[in-house]
Amino acid sequence: MNTLGLPSFNRPVILTDVINKWPCWLNKSWTQEALLKRAGDRKFRLSEEDPITGKNMLISLSTYWSYTANSSDVDPLYIFDYAFDEHCPILLGDYEVRLALSAFSYSYFYSYSASVSLFFF
Repeated sequence: MNTLGLPSFNRPVILTDVINKWPCWLNKSWTQEALLKRAGDRKFRLSEEDPITGKNMLISLSTYWSYTANSSDVDPLYIFDYAFDEHCPILLGDYEVRLALSAFSYSYFYSYSASVSLFFF
C-alpha cells in the first residue's frame, strides 16, 4: 500500500464509488438530452486534425451526436477536448476529480497541461 492506501503500482486497480455522488450522476444532467439542452451549441475538439490544414477540428455537441447516430465508420471520430473547461465551463460543477485519481503519477491524460479532459465515444 502507498500513502493513499492504494495497492502497489504495476497491479490492476478498480476504483469504485467514484461518480455516484457527482451532481451529473445524481441529477442525471449528463444524459444525452440534458447535455444537448445545456451545451448542444458548444464546440469541442475532435480526436483528429483537419487533414488539409493540420489544425484541430471543432464540432458542436449536437452535430457530434448526429454524427454518432448515423455513422458506421470503422475508425470513428470522438471528442477529445483537453480544454473543454474553457469551451464549456457550465459543465465544471457537475463532477469532481477524486484524490484517488491524482495518485497515479503518470498517465497519458496527465501529459496535457489542462487539469480536465472531456471524452465522448
